[in-house]
Amino acid sequence: MKKPGNRWLVIPATLLLSLFLNVVPYPGWVEFARPDWVTLVLFYWCLATPQWIGVGGGWLMGLLLDLMQYTLFGQHALGKALVAASAHPRLRLCPLWQQCAVVLVISSLDTAIVMWVYHLAHGVEIRLQYWQTAVTTALLWPVAYVLMRRLRQRSGIVRG
Repeated sequence: MKKPGNRWLVIPATLLLSLFLNVVPYPGWVEFARPDWVTLVLFYWCLATPQWIGVGGGWLMGLLLDLMQYTLFGQHALGKALVAASAHPRLRLCPLWQQCAVVLVISSLDTAIVMWVYHLAHGVEIRLQYWQTAVTTALLWPVAYVLMRRLRQRSGIVRG
């Protein structure tokens, strides 16, 4: 039996897990291909429950990511707010392959914003390899979508 009060803890728990998965160290050869777990989970919850998770939630996730990664405060916030703003509920009607394309574009824009701010703050050259994260994130979208949908259905969270 599902407890009605605990079902909404699933959303912050998955968002918190995504933050930790983003900061877990990966081996050097896979570092640039790491998926952006925060983008995947945030995008899903913005699609599934737009009345609960939105631009403010994306901004907050970006700030938390900045704190956890010791980056310039606000560097990820604009990108994650863009991710949240782009998750329009009409995208739920699109097939998963089209959603993958949207995730690729949004994740690429998020990466561009983060790298632009990093370039301005530290003068680091922006390289093409930084966009491997966007490709990996888009390729993982169907798996993340199915797993998160099952989790949402089992916890009893209704769509927005």
